[in-house]
Amino acid sequence: MSRVVAGAALSLLTIGAGALVTTAPAEASTLNGPIGRDEILDRAQNWVDRDITYTQTGTWASDAEGSHTYRRDCSGLVSMAWHLSRSYVTGDFQGSNPMWTTLGSLHDFQPGDAMVRSGHMELFSHWKNRNDHSEGAYVYSFNSDGQTVQNPYADNNAGALGFNGWSDLSTYKPIRRTGLDNSASASAKGPALAHDDGGGAMTIHRWTSTGSSFSRTSDYTSSGSFNLSNVGDRVASGDVTGDGVDDIVMAYQISDGTFGFYVYKSGITSLGRWYTSGPFHLDPVGGRLVVGDFTGDGKAEPALVRDDGDGTMTIYRWTSTGSSFSRATDYSSTGSFNLSNVGDRVASGDVTGDGVDDIVMAYQLADGTFGYYVYKSGLSSLGQWYTSGQYNLGPVGGRLVVGDFTGDRKAEPALVHDDGDGAMTIHRWTSNGSSFSRTTDFTAPSFTVSQVGNRVASGDVTGDGVDDIVMAYQLADGTFGYYVFKNGVSSLGRWYTSGQYNLGPVDGRLVLGNW
Repeated sequence: MSRVVAGAALSLLTIGAGALVTTAPAEASTLNGPIGRDEILDRAQNWVDRDITYTQTGTWASDAEGSHTYRRDCSGLVSMAWHLSRSYVTGDFQGSNPMWTTLGSLHDFQPGDAMVRSGHMELFSHWKNRNDHSEGAYVYSFNSDGQTVQNPYADNNAGALGFNGWSDLSTYKPIRRTGLDNSASASAKGPALAHDDGGGAMTIHRWTSTGSSFSRTSDYTSSGSFNLSNVGDRVASGDVTGDGVDDIVMAYQISDGTFGFYVYKSGITSLGRWYTSGPFHLDPVGGRLVVGDFTGDGKAEPALVRDDGDGTMTIYRWTSTGSSFSRATDYSSTGSFNLSNVGDRVASGDVTGDGVDDIVMAYQLADGTFGYYVYKSGLSSLGQWYTSGQYNLGPVGGRLVVGDFTGDRKAEPALVHDDGDGAMTIHRWTSNGSSFSRTTDFTAPSFTVSQVGNRVASGDVTGDGVDDIVMAYQLADGTFGYYVFKNGVSSLGRWYTSGQYNLGPVDGRLVLGNW
């Protein structure tokens, strides 16, 4: 996985003046060299994606780079994922070695750690419930002839391949790779703003995250005419190239009545137009562009939610080849579903917990309540997952976000509500994989949401593996600040203050990504 190394954090930088703090992708790990937790899991996932099968016949398999081979068994999997210089056997991992250390407790597990016992070992991915480890863990598993590496696997019967309960886990010794790159910036996401420069030009202003603040980095400025008025708020981020680094996608209305998807690699390099439609007007889409991995192939793809004008709606879908988008099957509502009751309250994330993203909409109902509607992989309706009491979505505007705010590997929705008295509340829900339930909220007594507009996004900016909420707020002195709300439930304060900068030309075009 490509990774980002952040420059020095500064509390005040002026956009458009002075030196920028630049960043560059770090090199991938080397044999026995420093490695990040994300890269460990990505290396394990590579064997899953390649359908590497278990064997004890002496046939080894290469790693993602194709530069080194490892045994095709449980210890070979861990050796490969840890990028070790040799393929150790299970007995080796039970002993001492400078390349790993023993943890004090299984409760200390973090992603990319391993567990070993006589004859078998596993690579830890995440807890089923990070607040209750007795429920067990998900692991990368590999231990029977012909078996394909499991993609974080938990055995429903608490067998040898997965751990539903503490009694199974407690038979293992917990170990951790030494030389870990534990910097939050290796996996933490940073914000980007798409700014209308006037005169047919636009700039993508970018930041990286240190895990506790945002730092300015290099920008992208369009070299030719690119009118953001033709884009509106149809801007989203996701890894559409499949290289492990996020990209920015914009849907642009072309003067001949068609539209195009434009892609910006890591938010800093134009990859040009990835798709050109037939006649298609984007006005009925509003700001309802989402990007997510709706196919489970490791590449994100765009979807547009369009008002059909007759009380129905269609979710138009595309797939990604890594260098272009191709039309895929669509979803059309079978009954009345008025997108005027949704507005721009559309977001994507894996709310079912099956590893594939879904689309969530918050819909104002005629009786004064609202409902969350879920569309699995953007292709099939799972119906209404939640119905509120009396609740007016007007003060929410388009501020619906979806993210894994609990760390249970299921995404959940949150609404940023203008309380009307200079205060705002983040209303939160959890997901059980088939419905949403109300959970604790966060209220800021003095935070004027009109200064934020729809500049709200979610992602893991602290690097702890759990998503957060970021807002870009126009300050009275003509500067702006990024405010971060950890897991959507506690304020981490202001992470960045700009020089003079008017957020008006940004509109709602704030996105987060691991650039």
